[in-house]
Amino acid sequence: MPPRTRRSSAKKNYNEDTSANDESSNHHTVEDCLHDIGITSSDVFEDCQSLDDEFRVLKKIYFSAILEHHPDKGGDAATFRKIRTAFEVLRELYTKHKLTSFTTHLEQPTDDYYDSVYQDFSNDDYTPSYEHYYHAAQEQVPGYKVERAKSNRSQCVACRNHKSWSRTAAPPPRKKAKTNTSTETTVAVASQAVGSANFTTVAVASQAVGSANFIAKDSIRIGSLDDTSGSYGRWHHLDCWRVPYRIWAGLTDPNDPKQVLQDLLYMDEVLLTNLVSLSLEEQGVFVAHVMDESHWARQTAASKPPPDVKSIAKKADAQDVKAKTAPSATAATKTTRKVSAKATRMTKSNAKTSTCTTIVTTTTSLSAEENLVVVPDAAQSTAVAKRGTTKEHFVIPRPGANGALEDVFHDKKFVLTGLFPEVGGGTGLSLGKARVRAMIESFGGVVTSGISGKTDYLVVGKEPGQSKVANARARKLPMVDLKSLQTRILGQAETLELAGPPPKIQSYSAGYQGSYLMN
Repeated sequence: MPPRTRRSSAKKNYNEDTSANDESSNHHTVEDCLHDIGITSSDVFEDCQSLDDEFRVLKKIYFSAILEHHPDKGGDAATFRKIRTAFEVLRELYTKHKLTSFTTHLEQPTDDYYDSVYQDFSNDDYTPSYEHYYHAAQEQVPGYKVERAKSNRSQCVACRNHKSWSRTAAPPPRKKAKTNTSTETTVAVASQAVGSANFTTVAVASQAVGSANFIAKDSIRIGSLDDTSGSYGRWHHLDCWRVPYRIWAGLTDPNDPKQVLQDLLYMDEVLLTNLVSLSLEEQGVFVAHVMDESHWARQTAASKPPPDVKSIAKKADAQDVKAKTAPSATAATKTTRKVSAKATRMTKSNAKTSTCTTIVTTTTSLSAEENLVVVPDAAQSTAVAKRGTTKEHFVIPRPGANGALEDVFHDKKFVLTGLFPEVGGGTGLSLGKARVRAMIESFGGVVTSGISGKTDYLVVGKEPGQSKVANARARKLPMVDLKSLQTRILGQAETLELAGPPPKIQSYSAGYQGSYLMN
């Protein structure tokens, strides 16, 4: 059996946890939370172009601290709880778009949510395993995305790759994953997860609608991150999706629907993304699927963390000290040297065979400067040092808020090209595109993938695709940037053409990770 997360049949009474050293009674700000996870200077965010970049840096430092202080490895439970709480508060601010930059909102209070989360984490029996945090530390971008299918055209990879398929034969009828729960049980579990007694079978039944391997529109689908394109693909029907080990290992009580939902929400923008966009009923169906152990992917040798070399070396040093005072010091010293040599060999072997090392050391895809972890010095001030200058961040307008005009792009068709780091979200060639698309659609516009005779505007980001730009110029299609979109949305220009000068293109896309794709 794989290592299971610790669980308890009964939760502690949080109201009884009122010790004098309770951190939740202290005043907390964004600055305090940054300091709790080990960030004492905002210089670590110096090269960040967006809030998403800052969050990636923050996650790296957080996982370095959380793995070091995890109770499974002998860490202090109180320190672990404080670090975990601080990160959850910052993650909530990030996912709910409650700030534009961590460095410009250092004094923003976090007391209410901090107190709530701190009390939620007071029960040591509900602590995710070390393995869960180890795997989460490997992912700079969430590896899985859950969403409603946008059309009837996406195909389920599990169904498409069925062995009985052939090019001439019709596809076999779609099979449901083996499950130990009936529809009625699923409805009951989902109802408990979302806390609604009005939950019906509609949400559950809608997941079964579909033709062969195609995923029905508006049903739940799950995709994985494509490292080449930087976008999500390989979509699965919900009932065809095997819950990865790195996700189910983080469930602190798989038998409690409400706790499972809370655990999954804590994974948002870490292992999963977009779960919060689902309705309560859809979240309930997703929870019911995750809770069923027959849907869990098995733990493989590759999913196990590398040996804890630090602990092995520490034990070897302790044995060395003990051996010097023992009568058989010579024999003990030889044994200690063998253990130390074994630890060294495992370190070298892990560096050669592992595709990515733990966040405590380095991650192969990051530069040397990015791998620096800021460790607070006890002799220094607890304040986070501010940079002399701050970068501007693009604030996504919301319909009807702060003077933004509703349906300003009604019946207008757009195509996106390039990267939008100032908006953030996604990675690779998809950096920022999902959020720009959502912004345009929220104001009545339509975003398509390719230029046609019906296209009205080409939205140009950094390093755009040369083919799309050339196509737009040949058609004399107006090209605009984010600043022009914002100006028109706020009613500061009559048309998009008058909202600003055409974007200046300094360089074209050379593809993502050498793929030479131009977007």
